[in-house]
Amino acid sequence: MNNASCIPSVSRNPFVFFLLLTVTLAGSAFAAEPAVGFAAKPMIEKDGNAWKISFAVSSPTDATVAVLSADGKVVRHLAAGMMGPKAPEPFKAGLQQVLAWDGKDDAGKLVAAGAKVRVSLGLKPEFRRMLCSASDSLASRGPLGLAVDKKGVLYVEEGDLWIGGLGAAGVLQVYAIKAFDGEGNYVRTLVPFRADWPPEKVSEVEFVTTKDGRRVPLTGRGGNLPYTGFTSGSVGMVRHQPVITSDGWMMFPCGEMVAGKRRFITVGTDGSAPKERYEGPLLQAEAKAGAQMFIALSPDEKQLYFAGARSKREKGSALCQVVYRVGLNDKDAARVFIGKEFEPGKAEGQFNDPRGVEVDAKGRIWVGDYMNDRVQIFDAEGKFLKAFDVPGPEQIRVHPRTGAVYVLSVRDRGATANYGSQATWEVYEDKSVIKFASLDDWKEVTRLDLPKRRRYMHDSGPMMALDATREEPVLWMASVGHQGAEDFLWKVVDRGGKLEKVLHKVVRQGGHASASPPLAADRRNNELYALASPAGSVRVNPETGEIRKLELSGEVGKAALSIVGAAAVGPEGMLYIRSAKMLEKNERIWHIRRFNRKGELVPFAKTGEFIETNGKRAGTPWNEQATPFAVGPDGSLYVVGAYSREVDTGHNCRTDVYGPDGTLVRTNLLSMTKSGGCVRVDGQGRLYGSDTVRPKDKPFPDCYPSDPRGHLGRWYGTVFRFDPVTGGGVIQGVAQGDFLAGGKEEKLRPASVNGAMWSFHGIGPMPLQTGCQCVMADFDADDWGRVWVPDAQGFCVAVLDSAGNMITRFGSYGNRDATGAGGAIPEPPIPLWSPDRVAALDNDVFVADRLGCRLVQVHLGSAASEEVPVP
Repeated sequence: MNNASCIPSVSRNPFVFFLLLTVTLAGSAFAAEPAVGFAAKPMIEKDGNAWKISFAVSSPTDATVAVLSADGKVVRHLAAGMMGPKAPEPFKAGLQQVLAWDGKDDAGKLVAAGAKVRVSLGLKPEFRRMLCSASDSLASRGPLGLAVDKKGVLYVEEGDLWIGGLGAAGVLQVYAIKAFDGEGNYVRTLVPFRADWPPEKVSEVEFVTTKDGRRVPLTGRGGNLPYTGFTSGSVGMVRHQPVITSDGWMMFPCGEMVAGKRRFITVGTDGSAPKERYEGPLLQAEAKAGAQMFIALSPDEKQLYFAGARSKREKGSALCQVVYRVGLNDKDAARVFIGKEFEPGKAEGQFNDPRGVEVDAKGRIWVGDYMNDRVQIFDAEGKFLKAFDVPGPEQIRVHPRTGAVYVLSVRDRGATANYGSQATWEVYEDKSVIKFASLDDWKEVTRLDLPKRRRYMHDSGPMMALDATREEPVLWMASVGHQGAEDFLWKVVDRGGKLEKVLHKVVRQGGHASASPPLAADRRNNELYALASPAGSVRVNPETGEIRKLELSGEVGKAALSIVGAAAVGPEGMLYIRSAKMLEKNERIWHIRRFNRKGELVPFAKTGEFIETNGKRAGTPWNEQATPFAVGPDGSLYVVGAYSREVDTGHNCRTDVYGPDGTLVRTNLLSMTKSGGCVRVDGQGRLYGSDTVRPKDKPFPDCYPSDPRGHLGRWYGTVFRFDPVTGGGVIQGVAQGDFLAGGKEEKLRPASVNGAMWSFHGIGPMPLQTGCQCVMADFDADDWGRVWVPDAQGFCVAVLDSAGNMITRFGSYGNRDATGAGGAIPEPPIPLWSPDRVAALDNDVFVADRLGCRLVQVHLGSAASEEVPVP
C-alpha cells in the first residue's frame, strides 16, 4: 500500500506546489524553486481511429489534461496528477507523457468539431469570493459576558453552552469575543485572533511549523471539537462580568487553568494577546472552576474586586461568601477584602451569596447581597457605609457621572429547575431592572420588568452592562428570558424617568456559532448546491457568484429539505438529497430522494419516492446522524450507514450499493468502524473512502514534527482508495494490524485494512479519540480523480491525485474578519478557520468553513497552460 502523507513542499504566496515553494501562516514568499514549464509543448496527432496527445514537463509538477468543446467547456477529463515515478493512470512514470484519446466526451459521444486539448501545469488555487456567509452576529446559544469601554463600544463574549458552561460537559465549545458599536453594528472579532498580527501581539498563541513550511496555530486538547481556542482558559468558562481598562485591556476569569493556575485572562480590545499581559492576576487560593464571577475595577485601575467565587477547600464547591481583592500587578493570589470565607450571615459586612460587585467614581464598593435581599455599600477601605433593601440584587451598575444606580433584581432568586440528576440551574423567571436616583437620594425612579420566562439549562443567565458615554445612558442586557429571538440581547435607554427598550442592529444567529452545509457539485451544469447554509438551501453559479433559492416541488420537496444530512449530484444532473424522518424515541431513518433540475421528484423505478437507509449513532439515538453517500458515473448509489453490532456493542458502519432503480444490489462493499466517514466515486468510477483509523506507527500525520498538546492525533483519520469491484475496508477485532481504529469514546484497537490501493493519513476532523462524532469531514473526488481533503486542524485543504500523490495544499488560518485576497483584511489570501467539507467543480472548489459560518470559493488556475486545436 502506498502511504501518501504531508510530502515536503515549498510555495509561492499563497499557494503550495509540490517540490516548488513553502508557505507560512500569512503566505510569505520563500526562495523560488525551478519554474513550472513545458520541456516540450503539447501536440496532438491522429493515431488510426484515435488521437495521440504528447507533452513533457521540465521538472516534477502536476499536469491536468482536458478536452474542451468549441465554447471552452470541459467535455472530457482525460488525466490529472503528479508527473514522476508514481504518476497516476493513464500517465506513465516520468516527465514525458503520451496519452491516447478516442475522440469522445465523458458520456461516450464523439466530440464536435472545433475542440481543443488543454494541458495545464502546476495547480494554482486562488481565492475567488465568500458565499452564503452568516451575518456578523451573535449565536443564540451562549453570551457569557458583556462590557462597554470608554468609547461606548460593546464587547460580547460568547460560546456554545452546555448546562450553563462553555464545554463544561462537552459539546461544541466555541469561544469568541466580538465588538459592536453603540448602535449594534459589528466592528471586529477579538478572539480568535487576527491571522495577520505580528507574533509579538499574539505571543500567547503557540504555533507548530510543519515539514512543508506552514506555520499552524495550535488549539487546545478538545474532546468534542477539533478547535477549542488558541489560548487557554475558555473551556469550562461560565457567565461572568468582565471589565475593560481605559487603555484597552479586557479582563475576565478563566475556565480551565491558565499557566497552571486559576487567574484572570487579559486580552487587548484590538484582539492582541501578548503572553506577558494574557496571564493576568491570580484568583483566590484553591479557586474552583464553574463559579459565576462578578468583577469590578477600582477608579485608579490598580485593583480588581470580585464576588461569586467558589473554593475547592470546602465540600460541594462551597460559595466563598466574600468579596476578594487583587492588584493588577500582584504576583500573589487574591485575598479576602470584605467578609469571612465560608461564613454566610446577615450582619453588616456579611453576605449570603454575594454577586454583583460595582465600584463607583469615588471608589465605594457596592455588593449585591443576593439571598439577603439587600445592597451593601462600603468605602474604599472596606468599611461598611449603608445598606438598602432590594429583592435579589444580582447585578449593579453605577453611573460614574450622575451616580444613578441600576440593579438587576431577581424576585424568585434561588428558584431552580433540573435535568434529572445531571444538572440544576436557576430559572430567573421573575426579575426587573430598577433605577435608583443615587446613594444619597435612595429612591426608586423607574423600573423595567423583564420577560417572565424561565431560563433553559443551556442559557447562560441574565447579564447587564452600562454604557455611560452617552447623554442618555444605555443598558445592554443579554439573556433576559431564555435564548429566544426576543430575549438574547436587549438595548435599554434611560430616558430619565423611564427605562425604554429600543431597537439595535446586533443580529441573532440561530443555534450554534457554526455552519457546515452539505455540498453537492453538479459538474455537468457547472453549479454548486449548498443545503441548509446560512443563506438557506441554494444553488450557486461559480462564474458570477449568483445565489438562487433551491425550489423543490410539493410535500416531498418540503420533506427532503426538512432535516438535510447529505447530498450528491448524479451523472444525469439530478440532485439526490438524504434527509431524515423522525421515528419514535427521537430515532431517525434517512430517506434518499432525487429531483430533476426543475425541482420535480424523480421516483426510483423499484422503490418509488425514496430509498430508505440508516444513519449512524452520534448522541443518544444510534441512527441520529446522517452519513455521506455518492452517486457513481453509472447512476449507482454508494451509501454509508450503520447496520451491525459485530464488534463490541456498537453499530458498525458499512458502504452498501444501490442500483439506479433504488434496489439494494450489494451490502458491505466497504466495511467501516462505527465512526465511519465518507465515500466518494470519481468520474472514472474509482472508489474512495475515509474512516477513523490511523497507521499503527503514526500517531499524527507525517507533516507535523510533533504533537505538542496531544491533540492533533485525536482528530485525524485516513482516506483510502479501493477497487470498486472488490471493495474492502477496515477489519476490526484482529490481534495485530497495520492500523489502529478509534471513534466516539473508543480506545484505539488493532485493525487491518483490506483492499486499499493507497492511504492518506491527514483528513480532519475525524473523531479518532474523542467524546463526540458530531463533526466529520467530507472530502470530494472530481472527474479527473483528484481528491480534495479537508484538514480542519491544519486550516487547509490537501489535494491528491488518484494515485495518492500530494499535488498541493491551499488555505491557512483566518478568523471571520479575514476576507481573502483583495479584501479589507487580505491576509491570509485563502482564509479558513475550520474547513470540514469540500466540493469540486472543474474550475472552482468550494469549502465549507464551519466556524467561519461561510463558504469559501477558490478558483483553480495553473502556473502554465497550453491549448492545441484538434485537427
